Amino acid sequence: MENSRRRKFLRVLVATSLFGGTGCSTDISGSRDSGTDPRTSIDETSGSSSEGTGTLLKDPTTRSSPSTTSAPSSGQFHTQTRTGSSTSTKGNGSLKEYSLPKFAAGDGDPGDRFGSGVATSGRTIVVGAESDEDPNGGQGGAAYVFGRRSGSVVQQAKLAPEAGNPGGHVGKTVAIVGETVVLGADDRLEDGAQPGAAYVFERTGESWSERTKLVPEDRAALDRFADSLAVSENTVIGGAPFADEPNGENAGAAYVFERSGGSWAQTAKLVAPDGDPKDNFGTSVALAGETALVGASSDEDRNGPESGSVYVFERAKGSWTHRATLAPDDGMAGMGFGWTVALSNRTALVGAPF
Repeated sequence: MENSRRRKFLRVLVATSLFGGTGCSTDISGSRDSGTDPRTSIDETSGSSSEGTGTLLKDPTTRSSPSTTSAPSSGQFHTQTRTGSSTSTKGNGSLKEYSLPKFAAGDGDPGDRFGSGVATSGRTIVVGAESDEDPNGGQGGAAYVFGRRSGSVVQQAKLAPEAGNPGGHVGKTVAIVGETVVLGADDRLEDGAQPGAAYVFERTGESWSERTKLVPEDRAALDRFADSLAVSENTVIGGAPFADEPNGENAGAAYVFERSGGSWAQTAKLVAPDGDPKDNFGTSVALAGETALVGASSDEDRNGPESGSVYVFERAKGSWTHRATLAPDDGMAGMGFGWTVALSNRTALVGAPF
């Protein structure tokens, strides 16, 4: 079983057309102890992370935060960049590990979980620290902005919402495009509920300002909106994998917000057309242009319990339409297809880590 798990660490689904055209799937051999993690690699050319603008739900089987048996760590982040020469048989570059130095938060403390979310755009890097206690109390969370300059990484700002609260876990997910950063949070309430929220920050010159807090119009106590996040131009999509409406308990949903004239507003709610309870639709999200991917890592419809699937939506004239559902031909129960997703042009990458 262990060999099978390692062999299935990352499944890549490549489609020449996401809307019912030809495509194929293949396995990439590898394991978590191979020395590199494809989820944290940085493409120097495009300025995007290998996970795209999409992020992941840490544990789709439970509403609680993942536990750890190791000693608390302040956290650190490693970067990988593409070098000019190529040592592979495909592509126009190779990845050189740690070509930028390891870096950490300037005010980091044990247990901050710096690195809980990562994203990059151009020469800007954003790193979440979901358990940081400064300035909003224990596990209030924050995110740090870094710039890449002449082979070094320099901290430029620390972002935290003015109305944050202890246990909010701001920075559990992060996304960036251009001068806009979005931070996901549990938005923990006094009664322990975790409905979820996303905070939007914008940069003007060298200064960052909090612009707004995004919450779904129909959010419920345990939806955990923003457990996954993606941003593209003037659009943000956030997954709520434990939302109940309209497909039943923990069926999940994803919410779309758009910016117009400097203001943000919810414009759509995406759900699986064949959704069922406990599908966890919204485990992961990715966004590119007018196309969105939404992972449902516990969907059972195609390959058995918790085999997972990914839904493709397309926007036209302001309306979103379901175009396709992706699942591997050789899928199996429990593989968690859709745990992570990435999207570039008309190619989708889908992780199935189990």
